[in-house]
Amino acid sequence: MKFIKSILLVVTLSIFLCSCQNQTKNSINKTIVENSYDDIEAAIARYKKLKNEDFEAYNFNDENELNNLGYQLLNDNRIDDAIKIFRLLVSEFPNSANAYDSLGEAYLANKNTDLALKNGESLEVKSRIRYRQKLEKATLHKVENGIYVEFKNAQSAITEGQFVAWYINDELLGSGVIA
Repeated sequence: MKFIKSILLVVTLSIFLCSCQNQTKNSINKTIVENSYDDIEAAIARYKKLKNEDFEAYNFNDENELNNLGYQLLNDNRIDDAIKIFRLLVSEFPNSANAYDSLGEAYLANKNTDLALKNGESLEVKSRIRYRQKLEKATLHKVENGIYVEFKNAQSAITEGQFVAWYINDELLGSGVIA
């Protein structure tokens, strides 16, 4: 019984210490808004500099920091700046469906529907299924019930529920859940 109480105390103390550490990290969103909100290029440069030089001081692991900043820019009708922040969000959190959704929403707000394929159309792209996978040549085919991605070379271990992302010239165009 004494052993179990000791384990519970250690676990409780560990959880408390972890939550305290997360609470002491500075908000990167707040820092950007306070220091460079009017110049989004400077804001992105500041983000990258702080991430490289002072990673432990800021909450870089929470995608909501950038997502909230992007939506704040959208609400301020700074759509081009929001797109830049959402692109950064996607590059920082490439496995997040929310990041891609937010970028798509900003493109839509910008009336940038040229990227959308019509039924029966195809588009040559580069795609990947896994974050660290190199980009592979693929073709997107728009069909009535979605988009079909055809890789030039066979891919291994594709599983329903994974994401596939497609790019042109290293710029993310979109992504979807494999069904």
